Amino acid sequence: MIGRADKSSPVGWKFSWPGSSVAIRFTGTSVGVQLTDPGNYFNVLIDGNNLLTLSTSAGTKVYPLASGLPDSTHELILYRRTEGRSGNTQLRGWVFDNGRGMLAPPKAASRRIELIGDSISCGYGNEGAGPGCTFTPATENHYLSYGALAARELQAEITTVAWSGKGMYRDAAGDPSNTMPEMYTRTLSTSTTLWTFGSWTPDVVVINLGTNDFARGDPGQPYLDAYLAFVQRLRMQYPPSTQIICALGPMLSGSNLAAARAYIQTGVVDKLRKQGDNRISFLEFPTQTGALGYGCLYHPSLQTHQQMADFLVQEVKKQMAW
Repeated sequence: MIGRADKSSPVGWKFSWPGSSVAIRFTGTSVGVQLTDPGNYFNVLIDGNNLLTLSTSAGTKVYPLASGLPDSTHELILYRRTEGRSGNTQLRGWVFDNGRGMLAPPKAASRRIELIGDSISCGYGNEGAGPGCTFTPATENHYLSYGALAARELQAEITTVAWSGKGMYRDAAGDPSNTMPEMYTRTLSTSTTLWTFGSWTPDVVVINLGTNDFARGDPGQPYLDAYLAFVQRLRMQYPPSTQIICALGPMLSGSNLAAARAYIQTGVVDKLRKQGDNRISFLEFPTQTGALGYGCLYHPSLQTHQQMADFLVQEVKKQMAW
C-alpha cells in the first residue's frame, strides 16, 4: 500500500487520501478487484502502462481490470485519482485466473515525499474543459497532479495529504475549524483515527497551503502563527535530516501573493534558518496566467501541473542531490 491506510479491519484496508494506491505482482492472463466504495475514480496501470480509468459505484462489487494478458508475471497499480470528499475505499481482495495468485510485492522506492495541500495538490479539475466547467470527481486526476508527476520523475514514493478548500489557518469560507493541520493527523481523511507517524518517514515534506486562507483577504498574523507552529511540529515529528519545502502558488496574485510570500518566506523559512534550521526552503510556483489553460474553476490545468512539477523537481534535486 502506498499512502495512508487503515489496516484495522479484517475485511481489508481502507484508504481515502488522493493518490493512495496499491501495487501488486501476480501471474496469469486476467485480474480483477473487489472493492467497497461509494463511487470514485482510479487509474489502473499494468506493467507500467496506464490501462484504463476505473469508475466505481456505491456498494461492494468485483471489477474486472484486465483480461487476455500474456500468461506471465505482471505488476499492477490501482491508483486513487479522487480525494477524500468522495468517501473511503475498502480493498476486499483480488480475482485471478484459477490456480494463480499474488507474488511478492514490488520493491518499494527508496525515496519518500510527503505533500500537504489543498485542491491544487489534489489535482482538482485538472482534466476539466476550462475555467467555466463544473467540477465533478471525473475531472480530478491526482496521477497527473504536480506532486505525483514530480515524484515519478524523482523515482520517489509520494504520500499526499490534501483536501479541497482547506487552509493552514482557515478554509475558503473563512472557517478556522477543521483546518489541514488538524486533518493531517488522520489516517483517513473522513475519520478521526490517528495516523501513526513512525510507520512512514519522508525524506522531503512539501507544504502548499495558503490559497484558501487568502480567499477572503489577508488572514494576518493568525496565518503566520499557524504556519510556523505547523512547521515546528513537523520538525519535531521527523528526523532533522528531513527537508521541508514551503511552497506557494500558482493561484494567488497581487497583494495576496505578496502577503503570503512575506509570511512564508520571511516569517517562517528565513526565521527558522536564522535559528539554525538549514533543512527548510521556500519555493514559489509561477502565477498562472491562462497561457497554459485552466482546469475547472480556474484551477491549474494539466499543463500548469507539469510546469509546477518541473519546478518542484529542480528544487528537490537542489536540496537533496537526487
